[in-house]
Amino acid sequence: MSCLPFIVDTAKQTCAEFEGRDWFPLTEEVRSALGRRMERASSPSEIMAILHAIADSVFTLGIDLPFTKYRKGVKGHEEMTAILEESIRAMERHAPTDGQPTKALRRILDAEDDDGNGIDMAVIVNTVIVLLSAGYDTVSSTMDTIFHGLALNPQVWDNLREEQRRVTERFGSDITLKSLDAMVYAMAVVKEGLRAQPMVPFVFKRVEESVELGGYQIPVGTQIIPGAGFTTRHLDGRWSDGDAFRPERYLEPEADNMGSFAPFGMGAHTCLGKELGLIQMRVLLAVLARDYEVRLRDPHSRVEKFPFPHAEDGCMATVRRLRGGRA
Repeated sequence: MSCLPFIVDTAKQTCAEFEGRDWFPLTEEVRSALGRRMERASSPSEIMAILHAIADSVFTLGIDLPFTKYRKGVKGHEEMTAILEESIRAMERHAPTDGQPTKALRRILDAEDDDGNGIDMAVIVNTVIVLLSAGYDTVSSTMDTIFHGLALNPQVWDNLREEQRRVTERFGSDITLKSLDAMVYAMAVVKEGLRAQPMVPFVFKRVEESVELGGYQIPVGTQIIPGAGFTTRHLDGRWSDGDAFRPERYLEPEADNMGSFAPFGMGAHTCLGKELGLIQMRVLLAVLARDYEVRLRDPHSRVEKFPFPHAEDGCMATVRRLRGGRA
């Protein structure tokens, strides 16, 4: 994956910036690190507020009246469009730097159809807004869940550090695709975060073929709303500890056959950013486990569900470098 070195460097730089700070909103900073630094001089918190307004407007009746979430979302879309158009113009003025990974926005700008036509500006802007909202928010929110799970289960941190010790002994200190594949426990931690608090608790589907489910016949054309978040956490009968944060469940042989686990959707509508998100989360966990200690001010902070699950207090944390250096 050509962008892996960029992801690793970003994670290392971000964790170094975290070090020694007093209590700060960890999830918001993770969002910023994932790529919300625009060409325009907008603070990460400003970008986050705009994107949250857009996301909030999705779960409304679409009533365009002053002070409604829908109107705030429309305004947020206009503001985000202006920021992105300025960023795009700035990027078009500068050629890519040799040896540096190609940014996603540059790839979109350079894309052409079979006739050599580029993508319309409005399509580019809307695509980037979707990527920002559906990509960075979901990854950072999952890390929010993971950080709280780790805070309540410090043995999981110990297991992560032990795995990193073994990985660095075998592959060296560089984080590569091979070393990522060897981080089996880190992947289990990520999966447990996705299981414990799915980012999308339900999805909308339309029945294309009549089907019988639980003794009920569901006719063609019926709109159904599978509660993926509920089924992932509570309806898999093999575990009696569905509310516990226990990554070891994903080291069990039968875990690969858990049909209820679908945090990225399934089939033709599986999330396009699935693999990228999994890499980002594993890299961040690896960097933190090797060199840092993370403490949350309130591991029991109440979770807000919308627009994406997140701790009410913003996941207030401190990050300190481990004594003795790397794992």
